[in-house]
Amino acid sequence: MVRRVHLASPIFFLLACALWASSQSVGPAATSPPLEHRLTAIQPTGISLGQSLVPLYGPWKFQVGDSPADPATGKPLWAEPAFDDSRWESVDLTPADEASRGVVSGWGNRGHQGYSGYAWYRIRVAVHSAAGTDLALAGPANFDDAYQVFLNGRFLGEFGQFNGKQPKFFYSEPAAFSLTQTEHAGSQQNAVSDTEEVIAFRFWMAPATLLNIPDPGGFHTPPLLGTAEAVGAAYELGWVHLAKENAVWALTAVVYSALAAIAFALFFFNRGDRVYLWMAASFFAQAMGGAETAFSSWTQAITATTEQWICFVLVVPAIRFLWFMLLRDWFRVERPRWLPWAVGALALAMAAGYAGQFALLYPLVPASFISTFYVLEQCAQLAYGLLMLWLTIRYVLGHGVESWLLVLALLSDWVSWLARGLTFLHVPRVFYPFGIFLSFAQITGFLMAMAMCGLLVRRWILSAHAQRVLAQELKQAHEVQQVLIPEAIPAIPGYAIQSVYQPAGQVGGDFFQILPAKDGGVLVCIGDVSGKGMPAAMTVSLLVGTLRTLAHYSESPAEILAAMNQRMLGRSRGGFTTCLVLVAAPDGTVTVANAGHIPPYLNGKELTIESGIPLGIAAGAEYPEAIFHQKENDRIALMTDGVVEARAASGELFGFERTAAIAHLSAEKVAQTAREFGQDDDITVLTLVRLATGETAPAPQIVASLSPSVA
Repeated sequence: MVRRVHLASPIFFLLACALWASSQSVGPAATSPPLEHRLTAIQPTGISLGQSLVPLYGPWKFQVGDSPADPATGKPLWAEPAFDDSRWESVDLTPADEASRGVVSGWGNRGHQGYSGYAWYRIRVAVHSAAGTDLALAGPANFDDAYQVFLNGRFLGEFGQFNGKQPKFFYSEPAAFSLTQTEHAGSQQNAVSDTEEVIAFRFWMAPATLLNIPDPGGFHTPPLLGTAEAVGAAYELGWVHLAKENAVWALTAVVYSALAAIAFALFFFNRGDRVYLWMAASFFAQAMGGAETAFSSWTQAITATTEQWICFVLVVPAIRFLWFMLLRDWFRVERPRWLPWAVGALALAMAAGYAGQFALLYPLVPASFISTFYVLEQCAQLAYGLLMLWLTIRYVLGHGVESWLLVLALLSDWVSWLARGLTFLHVPRVFYPFGIFLSFAQITGFLMAMAMCGLLVRRWILSAHAQRVLAQELKQAHEVQQVLIPEAIPAIPGYAIQSVYQPAGQVGGDFFQILPAKDGGVLVCIGDVSGKGMPAAMTVSLLVGTLRTLAHYSESPAEILAAMNQRMLGRSRGGFTTCLVLVAAPDGTVTVANAGHIPPYLNGKELTIESGIPLGIAAGAEYPEAIFHQKENDRIALMTDGVVEARAASGELFGFERTAAIAHLSAEKVAQTAREFGQDDDITVLTLVRLATGETAPAPQIVASLSPSVA
């Protein structure tokens, strides 16, 4: 019966077994243990086994290719004990010296360089043990890439999945197989059993492994033969070692996940800064890479091929692209505009190179193209590195603390890539501090994380300071605007006046003034300054001050606009200001001049008047006046473009037709309709109704809100 050995022995017992086993001697000169626990090989150099493990160094018989199936049973002939393997090659798995750390070369360095696919190993051993003694076989700790194991032609188990056209393989894990025969059951404990066993391993190696390691193929460490207790102890200790070996990857996933969560939270509170978004996405990709590496190493839920798809085809190119976009937005590199496309193309080239060199596209792409894809990936990496070097020299250096932290992160990434690219120089890339596996890539990755954390904290501090400064400026602009927007409309005999002001932001660019005329009647000014915030508020204050001063000397709309235009010259900062001045006399005569503003509406109909250019654009601009008559109960409506340019969720504009259809309504109703449609800009509406003779004027009404609209 085939079974995996899983023993729940205490750790101290496992350690004791391992230490006791290491004290046993193996070889012809060793003192033989008692007969009832002795196992020897048929080979001239026999093997002696006590309560310990014996490495099956060999010699093994080796043959490349795959076994034909027995026509009668369908089982592989090369696993059968009667098969004649005398013409096969002999392979010894004994390590050359202590410097090899117990690892031997695969079949690539044994005369089969460049070969990938199936190969078989066979060994014959004689077992002398007490009847009823459970024996087990520990699978090799280091091998390429998947294997099946047979005992006397009987299938014991496998590491990998051989049920498809191409076997699926995983990262190596401890494996143990029971060698106990069912006929041993019921035997006397003190009886001696002599059996000859034939152990056969069927290996499969992926084509991509030829590029990944210098000496690929089959066994790199021998399997271990011994009692079930000793094999079980080694099995448990193997899992402890595997857990320590990949603990840093799990820690990487936890650390980068926390950093990604922090960066996403910062982006949520400051969505205008895409640096936090790129940083969060980069941290998340690195966290995913660490998590899937640890998970694929500790379980057989993710094949090595799937892990390579995730890590190399998806995560690594994505990190490259995200890292570049982060730097681009950090230093506001707008040109050349093709840079993101170029980096995206390089990332895709890297992904294609990795997919090809790991034979992930096989059999669609033949394995013979692996070296071509390797060159493609290395060229893409080199081009990316040169592009990042150019970006660093041109934009990053010279930015104080930020530049040093970013250069540290970039250097760590470059050195990591260089170490991977110089594998053939045997540069150390793996370290074992306190018995924990630590790779060069992990070290540089944590250095990069530390640098990015420093940058993240510093950027947040600077951003918080900028937010406080902006909030103070908005507060000051808000206070300025509160002074500029009339708190009350003066009572004008013969007119009912209503105004509504609703900014789209904290501080808007709309303004209006309602002043009594000298000989009765009213002077009205309405305008719109491009921009928002303190600059718009200061421009509005300049215009309102100019208007109030001019109103003492002239009530001609054309003269007022011409003077305001002169004051605005050189102060527009690339923007513009539209403005309309209207003077309504007590007899109903209305004089109006327009500087690029929306024309007035009379009883819902737009008045056709000649318009001049906006203020502050050209010196000496002229603004022709238009005169019309306002009858009793006629309504004049003045408004800014926030009404016409109201935008629905679908993107549709409110437009001039809808504006004309509601222009006969009250100012409050017009503003409410535009807000409900979808406010996109400041909304200001003024209405003047000429009262009938003898009619009492109602109290002037102003509806002003200095807070953004929530409609």
